[in-house]
Amino acid sequence: MTYDELKYRQGWTLEQKIDHAAGVVSSFSAKVNGNIFASFSGGKDSTVMLDIIRRFVDKNIPAVFCNTGNEYPEVVKFVRQTENVTVIHPEIHIRQIIEKYGFPLISKEQSQY
Repeated sequence: MTYDELKYRQGWTLEQKIDHAAGVVSSFSAKVNGNIFASFSGGKDSTVMLDIIRRFVDKNIPAVFCNTGNEYPEVVKFVRQTENVTVIHPEIHIRQIIEKYGFPLISKEQSQY
């Protein structure tokens, strides 16, 4: 996407943005014969995305929440109140990851390199 296209899309109304997102998700779902699930953190962005997916594609799309143990209790409570969400847990604790690989950087680079 070019900078000009980004600026143009930022000027869209909320309805246009929702319609575009619904179209992208619907198109992807059709390509994979509806075999999709939503990654759900319980935050505002993934909550909106889950709503769009379930409202415009299929209300029964499952979601997955990875409970790392670092989430706020209110977020975990909200996730548990959301329908059709599978909660998974990482195999190793974040402390072990930091000890082995280093602290995650703000960028997309790996901290061990």
